[in-house]
Amino acid sequence: MRHPNRKEAPAFKAELKNIEGGADVIARGLAAYSAGPDRPAPTLALHHLLERQHYKLGHWRLASSDINYRRFFDVNTLAGLRVEDAGTFDASHILVQKLIAEGRLQGLRLDHIDGLRDPRSIFPAAAAADS
Repeated sequence: MRHPNRKEAPAFKAELKNIEGGADVIARGLAAYSAGPDRPAPTLALHHLLERQHYKLGHWRLASSDINYRRFFDVNTLAGLRVEDAGTFDASHILVQKLIAEGRLQGLRLDHIDGLRDPRSIFPAAAAADS
């Protein structure tokens, strides 16, 4: 399933609400993890859930001191581009082509293309290799 963009999100949420029994499942999940002064156990349950994740939650100001040895950059200094927007996609590629032509850019690293909405549309050769 792909992630809806901001314009599609309200319709997507409405579709989720219409799944039979879906609202009850969501309500029970939220209730199980909601905290309150008289409910310390749900807070502990949420803590255990977060501890099982493949990432570590942390305050963004501690990133530069708490990053482990496998990190070679600080993600807090990165910028994200909404490449699903055609204008942004085109402008970023024009800039990269310009920098290469000027000899100011010798390489480009693309990490986590699997996080793109539709990586096969951006890398059609890879899509053809999958077939």
